[in-house]
Order: sequence, then C-alpha cells, then structure tokens
Amino acid sequence: MEQALGTLHSTPPHDAAVQSRPSLPARQEIAAGATAGSRLSRTERQAWAVERLRTDGSLSPRAYAQALSVSVDTALRDLQELVDRGRIEAAGTTRDRRYVLADAVAPAIHHTAP
Repeated sequence: MEQALGTLHSTPPHDAAVQSRPSLPARQEIAAGATAGSRLSRTERQAWAVERLRTDGSLSPRAYAQALSVSVDTALRDLQELVDRGRIEAAGTTRDRRYVLADAVAPAIHHTAP
C-alpha cells in the first residue's frame, strides 16, 4: 500500500500532461496529412481538396472522404459547393465521377484579332 502511494506522489498531476494547441504550421501539416482523429472545418477541407487537385489532377469523392475521415455524403457536399463556386468541375459518370480544377477542364481560348 505504501509503495502504491509513493508512486502516486511521484507522478505529475493530470493537468501537467495536457498539451497546448499546436502551432499554425503544425495544424497545416495535420490538414495536409489528414490524420485520423483530426476534425477540420469545411473551409479547411475544401482548401485541402483544391491543393490536392493542384498536385494530383483529380480527386474522387471516396478518396476525399477516406483522406479526411469524413463520410462520402460530406465529401459530396464539400465538393459540390466548390463546383457551385466555380473552383472545380465534375468529370465522368456518376459512378466514376472525378473532380478537377475548373481551369484544367476547359482552358481559356484566346482569339487573336484578324
């Protein structure tokens, strides 16, 4: 019994073990890595999606959902909002739908004056 009490006195209080909120660069790494257990806002998720589209070219709703630990329904809502704002476009059939940056789908056509 005395040994157990001695161990109790030598351990730091619970509050001393609590870590502070990570710095902004650390939070950005969490968003980039999309680790399980992190809860990102819709804006952070959408920013992650746009960045991912810039680097990888396309993204499926299922890949978005798995990478960010959200449901496919949430992924579809987030992606549809980006479509509505003109940032990305959907390509392919419903089953094989991929999202791409709006600039990647239809590059601007420049006409020269005759």
